[in-house]
Amino acid sequence: MNFSATLAVLFSSISSAAAQTTTPDDESMELIESLGLKDELPKPGYNMEGGSVFDNYVKARRDGQFFLLMEGIVQFERPLSEPKELSVLQWCSNLHFTSNSNGTYSRGVGYTAQCVGSFLGDSYSKVEAIGAQLPHILEANEFGVTRILSASYNTQSNMFNMVYHNNNDNNVWQFYDTGLSSMPYLGWETHDEGDDHPNAHTSSWSGTGQMKWLSAEEASLFVVTNYTGENFDMIYEKVWNDEHVELGSIDTEEVEESTDTDIEESDEDGGNTEESTAAEDTEEEGESESDTEEEDESSASGGRRLFVAITSMFSTLLGSSV
Repeated sequence: MNFSATLAVLFSSISSAAAQTTTPDDESMELIESLGLKDELPKPGYNMEGGSVFDNYVKARRDGQFFLLMEGIVQFERPLSEPKELSVLQWCSNLHFTSNSNGTYSRGVGYTAQCVGSFLGDSYSKVEAIGAQLPHILEANEFGVTRILSASYNTQSNMFNMVYHNNNDNNVWQFYDTGLSSMPYLGWETHDEGDDHPNAHTSSWSGTGQMKWLSAEEASLFVVTNYTGENFDMIYEKVWNDEHVELGSIDTEEVEESTDTDIEESDEDGGNTEESTAAEDTEEEGESESDTEEEDESSASGGRRLFVAITSMFSTLLGSSV
């Protein structure tokens, strides 16, 4: 049987199977009913509940902020790893929209935002226990992670494509807003090539679950704070600074001080100071050429040991700052 004939037989069997399956099985029907799915698709701009796809967008634009409760599972890539259930509250503010000042949407309908996240309950301890790569010490039910978000309405698919990611790691979450009170999401982190964090080589993960839109009053049930734009800016800046430690100036000062100390100690032990060099030159007068060569080899060996010590010190300091 040639290739064309094989394809014809394959398509024929698929068509026959499709013709025989005219109704969903019981389990499929349970899913359809539990999700409230309807036979007819909503018109563009509307959602399956009869509301608008733009409901969440309009409210976020009016309030200048919004809240998302993320509930789902995360599974790390290590063999036989078990998924962990997580809950995270996202507070997003500092929104900027694509529309012009006159209300036109020549650049599409979309926006960007900054967000702070809070691990709720024992979510933080769960991911920490399985070796997650976390930016810094976090407290449960307090905002301790910064993220940035983008959203854009797609006319053809009749929904907002949304994504956010961490500011200091390669975590990504993707979800779709249809104006409903909740939306599914996908989350993932790839292998951190070049990342010096001790858990980077085992921190790849995948996750899925639901995002729920909350009001400020509902968000306050999880994290108690003053939900204003000014307070958001202060929290975001504080958390961002905690995540982005300025390694350069701090480490440079520490390295310079440590290097100076090592040099002083080396001088005290007979290092290459002018006085010790002059004394050595006086003592070496009259020595044989072979003795001079031995002294040179010894000095070179001491220099190599000092170089190795300084290199080790640099590695230790840099490693402790990650």
